[in-house]
Amino acid sequence: MGHVDKMLSEVKTSDKTRYYNDFFSIEVCENFHIHWRNTRLQLTSEEFKILSEAMNEAYTRWELLRKPYPYPETIYLIKPWSVLPNEQLFKNEISVEQQVKNPNLPEIHFHYKNVRIDLSLEELRELKKLFTEMKI
Repeated sequence: MGHVDKMLSEVKTSDKTRYYNDFFSIEVCENFHIHWRNTRLQLTSEEFKILSEAMNEAYTRWELLRKPYPYPETIYLIKPWSVLPNEQLFKNEISVEQQVKNPNLPEIHFHYKNVRIDLSLEELRELKKLFTEMKI
């Protein structure tokens, strides 16, 4: 983990998200989706292949190390700073959209490139406060 030089903004929030707090899935449709709690990572087939192979390799190496965790220093389980293919799904997208699956409980999708974070309206307000109070 890197060294934080300066905290630009910080807001305390609930330790549980409203949406998909305990959800995990991997699906393929128009592209590959890895859902982890309230975050969705979208990948091309080549990116999915690279990630899958790297996770298998990293897990094998971790087992050979007898599963140390936490470890006092960083251990790279795969080659650090591996180069990915230039193909990306959403190279230049940053957006916020509202989904209405339940009219009484709108779900917000915050997109940053290939990552989507599912938020409640209250969590979106917290994120807005974070960005508004940022000192840069």
